[in-house]
Amino acid sequence: RAEASLSRAQELNIMVTVRADTDNVEDKSDAFFKQFNIVVATECSQDQLVRINNICRDNNVLFFCGDVFGMFGYTFADLLNHQFVEEKNTKVDKLTVTTTIKKEMTCVPLQDALATHWDGILTNKLKKMDPSYFLLLVLLAFRKEKSRDPNPAERAEDIIELKKLRNKTLSSVGVPPEKVSDELLSFTKLDSQELILERPWRKPGETGVTSLLIESTDIF
Repeated sequence: RAEASLSRAQELNIMVTVRADTDNVEDKSDAFFKQFNIVVATECSQDQLVRINNICRDNNVLFFCGDVFGMFGYTFADLLNHQFVEEKNTKVDKLTVTTTIKKEMTCVPLQDALATHWDGILTNKLKKMDPSYFLLLVLLAFRKEKSRDPNPAERAEDIIELKKLRNKTLSSVGVPPEKVSDELLSFTKLDSQELILERPWRKPGETGVTSLLIESTDIF
């Protein structure tokens, strides 16, 4: 796919050189990732993502990762120590004055974001949380266990395995397994190597993409 899309990707910005590398990411040395300013990883296992992120952090390289499972997707950004400005409007003698406020955000590594333990979270607060983050943990656990994503040809077996991994994974981080309900898992459609998640709380006929944005500063 990298080679097939190379020419179109190059057209997006003629000022940069785009190359296709078909080597296995497992075979890449630490030095390979050090040469970049930004690394974006997708379709990798959790162990691969954690390894790449740690290499990037050790070498002050910005790191992004993400994936799409049909209509469900996530993205994670590790910007290390990120400085930015926010604008604030205030009224002064009936005039609007815009001032800029400098802020700094310290990110945490992916391994910490995925290993957060939720025992200390109040039950009511946990109930109000969207289950997307916890569903992501289950999907990553499935990929690690099976070295693949759920397969339409093995739908019945894969849903059984997803439920087992849901119980094991959520219990290990102090979350009741029912946070990702059987109903949510049973609303999966496995089609053309995609895991499409239909949110059961969506109104009939309503469409939309279920997405999850994990900001690494939100975990701690």
